[in-house]
Amino acid sequence: MFKILRFAGYGLLAVSLIAAVAPWWPVFQEGRTGAPYRAWLNDNVQRLDPTAADGGLDFDPAFYDNRLFMVGEIHGMQTAQDFDLAMMIHLNRRIGLRHLMAELDPMQADRVNAYLATGDEAHIRPIFETWLASQTQWGNQQHFEKLRALYAYNQSQPEDRRFVYIGVDRLQQPELARDWLAGRLGGQSPEADALAAALVSGADRETLAAAMEAALPALEDPYLAYMVSELRASLGEPGRYERIEANIASMVADLGVGDDEPVYGFWGLFHSLSATVNGGVRPLALRLRQSDLPFANDIVTLSMSYASSRQNMPSSSLPDFLRSDGPFTEAPSGQDNPYLMHLNGIGDLKAVAGDADTAVFRLNGEGSPYANGTRMVSQTGLLAYVYRMDIDPFEGFAADYAVLVRDSPALTAYEG
Repeated sequence: MFKILRFAGYGLLAVSLIAAVAPWWPVFQEGRTGAPYRAWLNDNVQRLDPTAADGGLDFDPAFYDNRLFMVGEIHGMQTAQDFDLAMMIHLNRRIGLRHLMAELDPMQADRVNAYLATGDEAHIRPIFETWLASQTQWGNQQHFEKLRALYAYNQSQPEDRRFVYIGVDRLQQPELARDWLAGRLGGQSPEADALAAALVSGADRETLAAAMEAALPALEDPYLAYMVSELRASLGEPGRYERIEANIASMVADLGVGDDEPVYGFWGLFHSLSATVNGGVRPLALRLRQSDLPFANDIVTLSMSYASSRQNMPSSSLPDFLRSDGPFTEAPSGQDNPYLMHLNGIGDLKAVAGDADTAVFRLNGEGSPYANGTRMVSQTGLLAYVYRMDIDPFEGFAADYAVLVRDSPALTAYEG
């Protein structure tokens, strides 16, 4: 009996050792095969200066020939907001980029533009208050401070160099959208006044739909018509990408943005990928590359990866024993943890970045070892199963550039 128990004990010990060691196998394999990747990265790295307004960014000349620039972030880290601001200022200074294809709905973006034009924070505070109440990660103080920095930057620029937001997302905050749109419609035409009254009174769908149909032909302001069109479409409860794609097409055709000028977008990581995910799901960047839009062949994407960082997560998304008392819970986060999440290739980025906490690496280009492969694409660890995002086999590059962020603090809740 004692021998049986001793054998069982050895078995449990062996299983425990395997469970402890097995997650490190991908890390070992990454190091063993890393030489060609690190050689490429050493020739294609920018170590950024966080104290510079534009981050000290300086891409290869061909980068600036693109017409749609997309950055994909994992929500919850402060440094992503800093990088976004640095990218905007850099592209504004280098190529005059000023239009932001935002992951906001048209009415939210119009509020932001009103703030950027006037400095009146009353235009944007309701958006952040609603985000905070719904524990949406955009409702953070660093996002708010970024808009303040954009307002200050705009004031230093001539009119034709100032940033303008174009919201292309599906309607997100219906009550705020109706109130804002009602205020914007007043005095445009009798039909617009009637629509404004219907919005204020909380009219039913049929009444609203009829009022919008009557008002649209009389609206001379194209962005007003764009907002009304999104509100009208929302009555049918469309899919998110259905509206995003339609709004981007309208951005070009009706607003004249993105036809012959550069556009920038800061989106969630999934949206910025150029390969299908989880068995055929098409992210936004891939859809745009496959579209007939004028910038379809001139898109560049930058994917953010994190190491040893902190993240805020909506408290309601976590089990009770892990939640903090506030709307967000701060947690350790990174794609360099073999037990929780390990991104194949992140060790190469960390090694080449040296002491820099933020660095940008070009992955695409002739002779790149990253073409058609799983490096900087596949992930292992427990959270890779919980938050599944498996990249399907593809040709080319899932992302054109990688952005490494180390030691980022977590975002903090909007302070009001």
